Amino acid sequence: MDDVKLFYILDTRSCCGNCAFWWASNGQGYVCDLSAAGKYTEAEANSHRPTDIAVPCEVAEANVVHHVRVDVQQISPYMERGRLSRAKKNKTR
Repeated sequence: MDDVKLFYILDTRSCCGNCAFWWASNGQGYVCDLSAAGKYTEAEANSHRPTDIAVPCEVAEANVVHHVRVDVQQISPYMERGRLSRAKKNKTR
């Protein structure tokens, strides 16, 4: 059986910071995390918008950068407390 070359689909219309948007599995939205991106055959990858670029999986995977990030939604109570304490300090000046 022939090995089928697989591709990720890069959406070139926008990005998030320095992170690319990739098509998710089954074309169900977009992801920045390559491990959550779908893998498509060449025919599938080339059958979309002109702004969607087929990138060979091995090329994309060779250029992965892992970011350490925190979901701001999980720490928003702490952020609010920080804003309030700074506001109180500024009022006493």
